[in-house]
Amino acid sequence: MKPSPVSDVVNGRRVVATYRGLSEDIVRAPLRDGLRCRVVAIDGFSGSGKSSFARRLARELDALVVSTDDLLPGWDGLEQSLELLAEWILEPLTRGEVASWCRFDWDEMRYVEWVRIAHTPCLVVEGCGVGHQRLMKYVSELVWVSAPESVRRERLPLRSDWEMYRPFVAMWAEQERLLRENDDPMTRADVVVDSGGEESGTYSETIDLETEFLARFKHPRRR
Repeated sequence: MKPSPVSDVVNGRRVVATYRGLSEDIVRAPLRDGLRCRVVAIDGFSGSGKSSFARRLARELDALVVSTDDLLPGWDGLEQSLELLAEWILEPLTRGEVASWCRFDWDEMRYVEWVRIAHTPCLVVEGCGVGHQRLMKYVSELVWVSAPESVRRERLPLRSDWEMYRPFVAMWAEQERLLRENDDPMTRADVVVDSGGEESGTYSETIDLETEFLARFKHPRRR
């Protein structure tokens, strides 16, 4: 099956798409009124594969990636990380200003250094909750990375920080549940990426994972 150009995808149809095609579509789409930076938000549950997808897409966009893992003030700080993302990064950058954010060190369990981000035409942000409704005024493109819970559970022990994360898995899952309780980013997403479902398995031998992915495009592509 040949990769489909993103702009030709029929709304809601699951297709093999390319990172290059998606990046070209993102760049072609007009910025939301008043925004000076194109923010691409990559959301999904823990273990869904959003970090890998964000890094690969950012390479194609030649864009910086910011992960909310670097903003989190500890394992109970999911809600606060979204507030800090908006205050430190999204608000200034989308106004065309320089942003500064403070990096959280997970070994020392404290904030350790300020990082400066000059104004940039495009920024990729990834992390649980970055597609929440409260942040949508800053976001030009929302990608939801989806994988079944069974697949996500299998992936978690493969994380480099698994031994640190293990005691907090249930706490984190509860924070995710509460965050999604009255908000469903997947229903608003421009792109829903299949990162490990049964259907993606049927394509595993034909997709070049370095350049392609399986997705549904929830809304008509913007010109």
